[in-house]
Amino acid sequence: MQLEAMGLPAGIKSFEEQQPCLVWAKNWKTVELFIALSTQWRVGMNGATGLDYSAIAPTAAAMGIRLTPSRFEGVRAMERVALEAMRAQ
Repeated sequence: MQLEAMGLPAGIKSFEEQQPCLVWAKNWKTVELFIALSTQWRVGMNGATGLDYSAIAPTAAAMGIRLTPSRFEGVRAMERVALEAMRAQ
C-alpha cells in the first residue's frame, strides 16, 4: 500500500477506502481543506509527526477557502485525531 511506503502504519485506509460519515455543513470547508492537505504530512523515523503548517494557508487560498482561526483549529483537531489513529495502529 502507498501509505505504508510513506512510513504510515499498516491498516491505515485511504480516504477512498473509508466508510462515509456525516459532516455538518458549517464544517464542510474545514474537512475539504484537511483532505486537500493529505499529502502534506511530515514523516519522521517513527511515522507521521503532524501536518506541514506552511502548506495550510496556500492550500486554502488555492481552493478559495477563507482560513479563519476557527477553521485552522478545526484542521488541528482533525490532525490530532488522525495522529492518534495512526499511533494506535
